[in-house]
Amino acid sequence: MIKVRDLEMLHDIDIIYENRIVLYGTGDYGRRSFRILSQLGIPIYAVFDSNRKIWGKKFKGHKILSVQDIEEICKDEKVIIIIAIANTKHIKSVLDMLDRKRLREIKCYTYFALKTSIELHIDDRRIKKVYRNNYQIGKRMFSDHILNDWENRAREFIFSLMRYDTVLIWQPGKVGSSSIAKSLEKINIQYIQLHCLGFGNWLNPQIHNSYGIQHYWKKNPIEKMDLHDSHKIKIITLVRDPIGRSIADYFEGLGTEYIKHDNTNSNIYQSIKDFLKNEAEVGEYGYIFEWFNHEIKEFFGIDIYKYDFDREKGYQIICEGNVEILLIKLEKLNQCQDVIGRFVEAENFCLLKENIGDDKTYKFAYDEVKRKIKIPESIKNFYYRQNEAMDHFYTEEEKNNFLKKWSENR
Repeated sequence: MIKVRDLEMLHDIDIIYENRIVLYGTGDYGRRSFRILSQLGIPIYAVFDSNRKIWGKKFKGHKILSVQDIEEICKDEKVIIIIAIANTKHIKSVLDMLDRKRLREIKCYTYFALKTSIELHIDDRRIKKVYRNNYQIGKRMFSDHILNDWENRAREFIFSLMRYDTVLIWQPGKVGSSSIAKSLEKINIQYIQLHCLGFGNWLNPQIHNSYGIQHYWKKNPIEKMDLHDSHKIKIITLVRDPIGRSIADYFEGLGTEYIKHDNTNSNIYQSIKDFLKNEAEVGEYGYIFEWFNHEIKEFFGIDIYKYDFDREKGYQIICEGNVEILLIKLEKLNQCQDVIGRFVEAENFCLLKENIGDDKTYKFAYDEVKRKIKIPESIKNFYYRQNEAMDHFYTEEEKNNFLKKWSENR
């Protein structure tokens, strides 16, 4: 069975330079792949596409070959295929086609692996200086864009709270908030989605400082405001297994236009372990659990930990003054559709699936890491055996299941 080998390419940039590259796909990702390879001075050996209508036409000077020609091209043992397709289901269909043609020895990678491997090895001597310079300029511009977007959303949030009844989806990243956001959008409920207002400048620079967040927030503080006389405020926030969240957040950084984590290196497994360690060292209980104190408590003075969370049902509603908070455990999100509907006063609320790992460009490397990574015992013990904040949300059975899940990897 043919599989995508993205993790191999992330670890070893030689794959790009020492093989003949066949590009499969001539859409947006195909054009991006061609641009990267051209700028690196790496020739393309052949171009294929599934669309019969463009077979025989030209793509960047290359004739677009039909899938019938792929067997002949792939006889060369130095050939590898870059599947330059965004949709993961379409990628799987290409793999199935190659499998039916019994090309099971062919090595396949995706556009994500090509782009990210170059970024992880940006200091490799074979990468042209002009490419490295353009990459660094692009990264700075992307960071500025992200920071401006965060600030604008934060100020939009404060403006909306002062004037309208607004649902705030406010939570750490990679906890399922996009599903709720898209579901509210579908039924025309106004919402704002945020990860961080950053009051108190608490974020661990080892995790987040590649966006310059700490420095930026010192120069451009968003002042706390007394909103207790404003309209009713509804907040939806979520919590998730911290190890699963950290790994997802790490790959979300790799999936951005420019890599988010400055301490990332080509040993992905070690980088993730370092990232897990850094997040565990935030405060007393780790990043995801400290988030509630440094965001919600800092801004509204509401301590979610003084309320008894229903660990079996997986949600809790907290009301203080004009503020209502719906706190949901991600692992119970699908069972909370009716609860969310009642909270936002929408009988027609239906939870949509959005932003799930299967639809991400990094899916294949992400899935392999989740299967194989060996989580350090110290991290597992910290979260699942000696963490009062973890105990606040999760039952002993749930913690044991997490422990088993992250201990079975080989």
